[in-house]
Amino acid sequence: MRRTAEMSALLVEDDATTRALIERQLRRAGVEVLALESGERVLRDAADRYTSFDVVILDIHLPGMSGLELASLIQARRPDQPIIVITGDPDPRLAREALSSGPVSYLLKPFELSQLLAAVERAKLDRSEAAPAASSSKGWLDLVEQSYMGSAHARRVGRVALAVAEALPGMESRLDIGDLLVTAWSHELGRSGSDGDPVAIASEGARVLNDLGSSTKVVRCVRSLAERHDGTGGPGGIAGDEIPLISQVVAVADALEHYAAASIGEEATPAEAVDRGLSLLKAQRGTIFRPEIVDTACRQRSRLITICADSDLMRQGAGPAVDALTDSREPADSGAWSARRHGTG
Repeated sequence: MRRTAEMSALLVEDDATTRALIERQLRRAGVEVLALESGERVLRDAADRYTSFDVVILDIHLPGMSGLELASLIQARRPDQPIIVITGDPDPRLAREALSSGPVSYLLKPFELSQLLAAVERAKLDRSEAAPAASSSKGWLDLVEQSYMGSAHARRVGRVALAVAEALPGMESRLDIGDLLVTAWSHELGRSGSDGDPVAIASEGARVLNDLGSSTKVVRCVRSLAERHDGTGGPGGIAGDEIPLISQVVAVADALEHYAAASIGEEATPAEAVDRGLSLLKAQRGTIFRPEIVDTACRQRSRLITICADSDLMRQGAGPAVDALTDSREPADSGAWSARRHGTG
């Protein structure tokens, strides 16, 4: 059956054969298709329009940013964006996570192309009937790209934060993955408009996000990034459970990413870099960082090593993250960086 040529789809699939097959069938059905192989390519080549498609079709297991991470970022900007998740992994936890995040369809490979086309048709109908949703933070990704540390650092912090959050007991009811990733990606936005003080960075970042129309929850999470678990030295003087859980997860992820970057810059292996970072986090467990999150990060050691090994941190020899730790704007010592970041130095 021929479909309307007014239909548009963004296809993100890393396997070239599968991508070509799906793209060909969609085009035969009259769908205009943009086919890309990774989330990073989407954010680089289609950042200004990836929420304008009638439907987004993506694989869960993508190189670098996962399909679920990309879906969360898309839905943070366009909550009513229909997404079709495809995967060959039968793990039911993946299905539950995908289906819990919004207007998402889930197809397990191998599937009939008729099933995919039916899901595309449903997605178009769902979007046409949905009430227009306010798009949060227009130009947000441009600001992330232009921020002091850049989008590569933001992506790494997001991946680490997600790895830690997914292992927290009862994670599904305790935090929103979309809000977590937006907070992680936005945590350095305030640096360009501040004097480098961590409280000023958090406050300025929250102001920028508020001006861009981000949710009040995300704005509060970014504003709380400089708070300490023990309640001393933070801008609001709040402690423990008073600090948003997302803020505490991102603070641990950001610190660990900086610690690992510094070690990679000294030619450490990914395992050595992660182990050094975890040891530094444990030294600040209960003071700066929430013990539960530090302990969870330690349990996720293998996954964190994988993230460190396959990230652009390794491919680029650490790049801006290490430069940021060794230039005149940041102390070269990771412990000194953490003290300044959290208001103790």
